[in-house]
This record gives sequence, structure tokens and C-alpha cells, in this order.
Amino acid sequence: MATTKIWNINVRLDHVIDYITNLEKTKNLSYGNDFSAFHNNELLDIKTEKECYISAINCNVDTAYNEMMITKRTYSKTDGILGFHAYQSFGENEVTPEIAHQIGVQLANEMWGDRFEVIVSTHQNTKHIHNHFVINSVSFKDGKKYYDNHINYAKLRRLSDNLCAEYNLSVLSEKKTKGGLLYNNFYNNYVDHSEYYEMVKEDVNFAILSAYSYKNFLDILESIGYKIIIRNNILSLVKAPHKERVSLSRAFGKQYNKSNILKRINNDYLSKNTNFLDVFFNKRKSVNSIYGLFKYYCFLLKVFSKNNYDQYLDYYTKRDIKEFDYIMEQTNLLSNNNIVTDVDLFALEKSYEKRINLLLDKLEKTNYKKNKTFDEGELTQINNDRLRYIKEIKDTRYNLRLIDEIRKRKEDINNNLNKLENRYRKEVDKDELRRSC
Repeated sequence: MATTKIWNINVRLDHVIDYITNLEKTKNLSYGNDFSAFHNNELLDIKTEKECYISAINCNVDTAYNEMMITKRTYSKTDGILGFHAYQSFGENEVTPEIAHQIGVQLANEMWGDRFEVIVSTHQNTKHIHNHFVINSVSFKDGKKYYDNHINYAKLRRLSDNLCAEYNLSVLSEKKTKGGLLYNNFYNNYVDHSEYYEMVKEDVNFAILSAYSYKNFLDILESIGYKIIIRNNILSLVKAPHKERVSLSRAFGKQYNKSNILKRINNDYLSKNTNFLDVFFNKRKSVNSIYGLFKYYCFLLKVFSKNNYDQYLDYYTKRDIKEFDYIMEQTNLLSNNNIVTDVDLFALEKSYEKRINLLLDKLEKTNYKKNKTFDEGELTQINNDRLRYIKEIKDTRYNLRLIDEIRKRKEDINNNLNKLENRYRKEVDKDELRRSC
């Protein structure tokens, strides 16, 4: 099992880096001894002997502090939280230093590796082997800061648990915090609202529907760009450009473990082809035609027309479709409210804000009535009113967000038009210069 924690670093980022990279804490005590005798070869993917257990992600171990500060200065974010110090501790005598470090590097890559500079070190100076992580607070990729909230911490805990399960280590059961929080709830909320997890789930369902065997199911996933990781009989998937692996059974439930996926493949295969089998075996004359023979081979190869299932769309196409739908919603908002000028848009925005304030006032009064009423019939009416107010508030706030996006889009369009006009003027000036010569 592995416990995890994370803290803010508000002063002296360099001191924390020096602490976690202390060679006395990270030194491999068996370096130079018989390598094969020390390792559990069934668990290790990459068997490399190290003098010490320190790794860097998106930076160099020796210059990590300077590189992190360069990133901060590049985006003018040298104040506030300087970084984060995270911790992953394993049970006593449960894991070797090599495996602990390998798990730590994988965890850091999946959790922060796409955007942040990270140092990973494995300490052996206590009874419990443990990993330390120092994460730059500013992303080298986009300059945004890392936000240590409940959802991100729940994600860290779940990634750690997933890796421990893959390496056949014990996993901690969920416990409430002092404030009564259940981090599984935050993680489930993250999964439910993550486009990446939604894409993975849709693609897995597509592969199950299309496959005729478990191996074929894995082949289909590989063909649409997934890297497949199977360790300790647990299936995980990663799709570029994402680095986060998705453990199917832990993310989506037991129906996505190997045995249940195989059952679904077999059940879908039979149910999907019942009608065709009836036609083929009871009306054999339909197979005498070329089309009938074609359908028979489709059945044998399990290649079906798009009428049999939803046509597969990759992640980027789905994203573009969502973006198009979002633009259509903005267009409909302008059209339905006869918005022509900026003044019209401003007036609509103010009317929405006024409507929200009115609804919030009604909701507050309804909540007061609910606390004072004991009649069941009246409570039912009050609850219906509350739900109606909440829905209207949500819809109105969404319309306000559309207005903000319309303004941003208009600004982008104006900037592009100005660039195009400047380019045109330059071309005209060049032409006039050539004529004058």
C-alpha cells in the first residue's frame, strides 16, 4: 500500500530540492552486488542498476532549480507558491527501492509530466521506503500554475493506488478525512466530467462492440492509437497526447475487467447477428447471391456496415463537433434575441444578470419556507419551485458565459481582420514601390 501527501512550498524551493536529492537518503545500499538476486524480476519492466534513486522529468537533476526559476521568470510568476512537495510512502518491507522508484517516476509522469518540471527521489533512510516529488508551481508549457485542490489530490491518490495494484501491492481502503470528505467522490466527479475519460470509455465500448475476441479487442484499441499496459492482469490504456493512464476497471467499474469485457464481446456478437443467422440458416437462398455471400463473409470476419453500430469518430473530430455546436449555440443566442450591436449585447447581459439576482432572491425565500414548513404537500410544491429556480439560474449563467465567448470571438476576428488588412497594405506598398522603380 502507499500513502500520499502534498504540501505547498512558499519559501526556499532550492532547500526542498536539496533535501529530497540528498545522496545519503537516496543511495542504493546494494549497488555493485548481485543485481538479479536483489530484484523481483517478475515485477520490473526495466531492470537497471542505479547508484542512487533520483530522476528528473522535463528538466535535468543537476540544474533543476535554475530551470524551474527560468520558467517562473519567463511567465513573470516568481511570487506566491513556488512549488509543491509531494510524498508517496510504501508499507514496511513491501517493495524494493527499484520498484518504488519506478512507480514514483510513472506517477510523476502521469500526474504532472505533460506540463511541469518534476524531481523524483526515493529515500531508504526509514523503515518505509518512500518517494519524494518536487513540482514546479508554474507550467513550462503554458505558464499556468498548478492548482492543488481536492479533485487533483483525489486524482493523485487514485493514480498511486492504480500503480500499486498493477505491481501487486496492497491498496488503502477509502477513509474519511477530518472534515468528513471522501476523496473517491472527488475522483468519480473528475472522471464523470473529464473529456479524456469520456473518450476512452466511448472507444472501449466501440472496441467491445466491434471485436470477436479479447485479442481482437486489444488490436482494435491499438489501431485507434492506444498504448496498452497489462500488469497483474489489470488493463490500462494511454492515448497521446495525454500521459495519464486509465485503469479501466478502477475508473469505470467491474464491468470493464477482463472477464466481463469478454462476456460483453461474446454477448454482443451473438445478439448483433441473431437476425443475420436466422436469415442465413432459414433462408439459405439469400446466400446464393453475391450480396449474400458478401454478408456471410462479413459475418465470419466480423466486419459490419455502419448501420450495425455508430460510426467511430476519433477524439479530435468529436472535439471539433463540440466546438461547432458551441458556436451554433452562440449564433442562436444572437439570432433569438435580435442582437445586432454591442449595445444590444450589453443590454441582454444586464437583463440576464438582473434575472439571476431575482431568481436567487426567490430561491433564498423558498429555502426559508422549506425550513419552516412541515406539510408534505406544500413541501413537494416548494421542492419543485426550488428545482425550477436552480435550473433557470444554471441556464441563465450558461447564457452569460456564451456572451463572454461571443465577445472574445469578436475580438479574435477583429485582430485577424486587422492583421489581414496590414498584410494587404504591405503588399500594396510593395507593388507601388516596384512601379516607381
